[in-house]
Amino acid sequence: MNEIFISYAHEDASFVNSLVGELKARGIDPWFDEDDIPKASLWQPEMLLGVQRCHDFLFVISPDSIQSEFCALELSEAIRLNKRIIPALLRPIEEFIEFIHPCLRALNWIRFDRDLLKAIRELIALINSPRGWLGQLTDRPSAILQIHYYDGTSLDFPLIQDCYWVGRRPRPSTAEAGAIALPDPNPQAPTTSRLHFELKVRDNRWYAFNKSRNGTVIFPPSPSGLLTSEAKIFAGYSWMIYRELALPVPKEEATEDFKDTYVGD
Repeated sequence: MNEIFISYAHEDASFVNSLVGELKARGIDPWFDEDDIPKASLWQPEMLLGVQRCHDFLFVISPDSIQSEFCALELSEAIRLNKRIIPALLRPIEEFIEFIHPCLRALNWIRFDRDLLKAIRELIALINSPRGWLGQLTDRPSAILQIHYYDGTSLDFPLIQDCYWVGRRPRPSTAEAGAIALPDPNPQAPTTSRLHFELKVRDNRWYAFNKSRNGTVIFPPSPSGLLTSEAKIFAGYSWMIYRELALPVPKEEATEDFKDTYVGD
């Protein structure tokens, strides 16, 4: 089983080849299409199998990768399988920011564009710490946070880490938590705190812990912060719905009643 799957645009192949060499020199076996797809085989099933068999998923961010339908397919599969997503910025994307997936936008990025050696050290530290910032990869429920912003827009945010800092300007350090920003309509006198609440997995369940001077309201009320599916969280001018997602039942585990309605692969 490979430690990490590398998703990248072929325009960045020279960099990825060098990165693969660095990882292998440190005893890490990445899944890399040029090495791991057998010749004359169907590449797409092999690629999806590669995502399935890896612990971590590295997305090399560049203008080409965030517009690639193949990279998007790989990322969707990683999200579906609840893999740890590690975004790494290689080339500036300011002109193409609208193409970036919300999942990547929300996570702290490793910055290969700034300090290559430091970025490699950070990546290796994450790979070698399987609990790390995400805990055991199978511990957390498959869930989304449906965020409703003050301006009427909304976003379905997949919860793919074990901890998020949520607020007006949350700034967790790398390997500590992901960040979810909640804009406030009045920056001069905001109602939303910089860190309004912490969203965290404990004992295989999601909890919301108040960190705000103005309070975080959960409905239905939950003194412990434990979230149940469809629970609402109110923070400043934004509100959210925590929603657990039912996973498809594998065919061999399906009940007789369910087999008739099974629509999975």
